[in-house]
Amino acid sequence: MKKALTRTLLIAMSIVILAGVMPLSANASSTTNSNKTTIFSYLTNQLGFNSAAACGIMANIEKESNFKSGTIIRDSNGLLSGGLCQWNGSRLNNLKNYCYKNKLNYLSIEGQLNYLEHELQKKQYSHIYKYLKNVSDTAKGAYDAAHYWCYYFEVPANRSSKSVQRANAATKSYWPVYGGKDLEKPKLSVADGTTYEPGKKLTVKWTSAGDDADGYKVYLVRKNAETGKYDYDNAKVASVNKNTKKFTIKAHNMKVGSYKVYVYAYNTITDSEVKSNVLTFKIKCKTHVYSSKITTLPSDKEAGVTTYSCNYCKKAYTEPLTMHDYINNSKVKNVRVTGVATNSVKVRWDELALADGYRIYVKEGNEWVSLGTTEQSDNKAFVVRNLEEGKTYIFKVKAFKEVDGTRVNTVSSNTVKATTKAA
Repeated sequence: MKKALTRTLLIAMSIVILAGVMPLSANASSTTNSNKTTIFSYLTNQLGFNSAAACGIMANIEKESNFKSGTIIRDSNGLLSGGLCQWNGSRLNNLKNYCYKNKLNYLSIEGQLNYLEHELQKKQYSHIYKYLKNVSDTAKGAYDAAHYWCYYFEVPANRSSKSVQRANAATKSYWPVYGGKDLEKPKLSVADGTTYEPGKKLTVKWTSAGDDADGYKVYLVRKNAETGKYDYDNAKVASVNKNTKKFTIKAHNMKVGSYKVYVYAYNTITDSEVKSNVLTFKIKCKTHVYSSKITTLPSDKEAGVTTYSCNYCKKAYTEPLTMHDYINNSKVKNVRVTGVATNSVKVRWDELALADGYRIYVKEGNEWVSLGTTEQSDNKAFVVRNLEEGKTYIFKVKAFKEVDGTRVNTVSSNTVKATTKAA
């Protein structure tokens, strides 16, 4: 199984000091788990081994060095062994020379993996490379790869028994994590069609990418109306867990236009991902939702203009606005209390364009009672007097204007409460 992995090689400099160990460095820069990921990536992505072969090699590396590239020991014959594969004697010297010529650190994972690739190309080890390239991508393939690698590449003491031990480790410890089938390509579908109305919801669904999938990322891309190209650089992403096979998009959060949606299934251990098919859909107004705005105020001689724009697609049209309709549908805004005394309250509001004046009301029981009027449009305050001490009152305001000899009132403003002070 070929994994699409990023070739990121981390330098590990940890030194394990044992009896007879020659200490070379004490600077540890990566954990065992990150080293495993780096090594698996190199074996599958750079050397082209399938997952089973990689599992077999990793089971051996664990027993040789526990994935620590800086491990240097002296064996019973007095020879030094070092690195991920514990290259011994002349092979360790060959590693050093190779890294020196290629300007690599021979204690680093990068240097040792590059040398491993170089060594497998030699005639002496080419049969090992060929064998592992042809093992089946199954648990049995992992077993065979580990056994062959141990027996012919590592050649430890008691290699027959150790080959079996490492083959079992490859099958039981590494194959369940790194092996298995590739991520399958999710098949994406949009639940209810390809055209959607703003304000509605649409749901994309997809088929499972298999047990190896750790989760899914949903990408949404909009077509640029000016360039006619899809803006992949600004794709919106939503992440969902491995058990989720659908995602609901709220169309009212999206502009009218054309979109593409697709899904990536991913595996975090192997750093691999698989893209689904790409579907195109549109957000289009079937029924417009309009908001109005007065763009030209009326005068005593000419009508004004009201513009109606769709909240989603911005389609617009205009209608004439008479003075009567303008006043009748307007509202005094921001009514507020700005002063309170024992027997009076000052109420203030924002000026309404074209109004002749304002009328102030107080609520008594269930009735609204007029308290008085201001006869100038720029007089935006009124002091209500002769009130009781320590009592709560509710006020509102209407504006008015004389239109063709008739006084026309606006709708009621917001209400405000005020409690007079106690003596």
